Amino acid sequence: MTVLQPPSPARPDPAAPGFSCPATPTGASLDELAALAAQLCGVPMAAISLCDARGRRLSGHAGPGPAQPALALAQALQALGQDEEVLVTDPRTDPRLADVLNAGDEVPRFCAAVPLCLGGTAAGLLLVADHRPRELSAAQRQALGTLGRLAGVQFELERRLDDLARAEASASASDERFRVVARSTVDAVWDWDIARSAMWWNEAVTVLFGHPPESVVPTLEWWAERIHPEDRERVLASFLGVIDGGGSAWHAEYRFQRADGDWAHIDDRGYVIRDGAGQPLRIVGAMHDLTQHRRSAHELQRMRAYLQNIIDSMPSVLVGVDGEGRVSTWNASAERATGLAAAQAVGRRFEQVLPQYAGLMDSVRRAIAEGQPVRAPRQAFEREGDMRFADVVTYPLAANGAVGAVIRVDDVTERVRIEQMMVQTEKMMSVGGLAAGMAHEINNPLGVILQSCQNLRRRLGTELPANHRVAQEVGLDLDALQRYLGARGLVSFVEAIQEAGERAGRIVADMLAFSRRADSAFAPERVDAMLDAVLRLAASDYDLKKQYDFKQIEIERRYDPALPGVPCVRTEIEQVLLNLVKNAAQAMAGVRGRAPRLVLRTAREGEHARIDIEDNGPGIEPAAQRRIFEPFYTTKPVGIGTGLGLSVSYFIVTDHHKGAIELESTPGEGTRFTLRLPLRQAGSLT
Repeated sequence: MTVLQPPSPARPDPAAPGFSCPATPTGASLDELAALAAQLCGVPMAAISLCDARGRRLSGHAGPGPAQPALALAQALQALGQDEEVLVTDPRTDPRLADVLNAGDEVPRFCAAVPLCLGGTAAGLLLVADHRPRELSAAQRQALGTLGRLAGVQFELERRLDDLARAEASASASDERFRVVARSTVDAVWDWDIARSAMWWNEAVTVLFGHPPESVVPTLEWWAERIHPEDRERVLASFLGVIDGGGSAWHAEYRFQRADGDWAHIDDRGYVIRDGAGQPLRIVGAMHDLTQHRRSAHELQRMRAYLQNIIDSMPSVLVGVDGEGRVSTWNASAERATGLAAAQAVGRRFEQVLPQYAGLMDSVRRAIAEGQPVRAPRQAFEREGDMRFADVVTYPLAANGAVGAVIRVDDVTERVRIEQMMVQTEKMMSVGGLAAGMAHEINNPLGVILQSCQNLRRRLGTELPANHRVAQEVGLDLDALQRYLGARGLVSFVEAIQEAGERAGRIVADMLAFSRRADSAFAPERVDAMLDAVLRLAASDYDLKKQYDFKQIEIERRYDPALPGVPCVRTEIEQVLLNLVKNAAQAMAGVRGRAPRLVLRTAREGEHARIDIEDNGPGIEPAAQRRIFEPFYTTKPVGIGTGLGLSVSYFIVTDHHKGAIELESTPGEGTRFTLRLPLRQAGSLT
């Protein structure tokens, strides 16, 4: 809003180059004043000389002959720069005038002059002269000085009257310009005449606020009454404070009532016009309606908050950067991922706040340069000692000529681990299918071996009559044969073959049962039977026999005979139990100085079956206990474990069977895993 200030008239400096004396009727009156000066001083010539922007000239003249000699003499005397009375007995011989009078000028033999003071500065001379030498009396000199002062007063009066006329003309033009501008602006312009206590408004007070012209009372009170009651005291105090305190500018924001009763938000500015003594004359200002601006700002703020809420609600890390790679946007996920608040991150370089992705700045620049998204999948980085993965996509900003990009970071660690788990599961399924096929293939020759051993023992014995008949036919003594077989130990060899074959048959049966595809239906199973089957599988495990010698482990069974069957998927629970037993055997193999012991315990706890698998191995450190069920986390040497066993076991127990698995471990003493399985399951046969 522009506040119009009518120009204030300035006092001119008579010595200034732009100063000019008034050209009003002073000519005739000054001639009379010059004639009076000549008469009082008893000289034939008198002149009044002025020096202003128009040059040096005579404004009054009296005496015979042309005025040019008087003007030349006046110029010479004024060139001396004297501000006091000048008395020259003979100008032609006075050394002070030797350099300023021309030799050809007709110079009087006597002159005297007094200065004419305008605005406190000598701007002319009252001069008397004679062609004969003479002197002035004291009374004549006094009269000359008085006439000089009268001439100066008359000049000052004429100048002020002239200035007043110019000021009135200027004020009238300025006031007209003010009215034109007031009609042209969209602001409500007002002008308060303090002396008359009259308030003037332009037409905008009707356009902006709906007040009809006939309802607008030209008083300050009309304006004050429409200021909001909560704002009125503050606004009036500041308004009157500026006026009474000698200030020149006033500003306030407040609410102003429209004709329909609604409130407009106003930005009001005024300028105080004062007289030369500093007294306030008027205050002129304009009211700017901020209502729509505030509504737009509020809507803009609401939309910004809404968009920020959307950005903050996204699980992805979203980072906006400018063309130089400095952060401009930082969402809540970025704060959680880095621990840096938006205020700490904005303005810093991307690689400083996310150093793990510093190598992606080339992708950011390429996305900005090409105007196409750039994807960087499965970026590996380490966080707190854990290897994690992220998909990073850089989207260039293309609207409104903006230069920059939005970088979206999605933590896909769990997805990658699940994919790896699926790959591992596929491998295990392949191995399981292979094992099942091998078991079937082994069963066929194994059956032949067992059947042949059985027939061999029956046909070498003395119990069957057919044996005696055939022996007599071939001339063989069966008793002697029995003594030979016993002496050579052949009977025990055959028994060993049959026992080994039967044991191999049990192992194959366990492998077939373990590798068989799980049935989705739950069925009641005895926990002790599953534990015994798992122990047989563990005892026959090649890796365990080769490295840990499972048979050297003392197995302590503490089964609860009253424990009812547990509804479960047998193969899945056997997989969990086998994994825990193998882990225990591997852990105890590294302990020296005490015999390895494995305790298997079952019991009933309310509506759950409890299964404990406890070893006296080295135990697990507290830091590892917190992550023991995470996928791909392992404390075993490279190549020994995949880190999936316990995570899969946890998933089977908690998700498939709605149970729980817990760990208790004391470093240096041992570890106990506890499974709790519900005794009632939805969809089970019990």
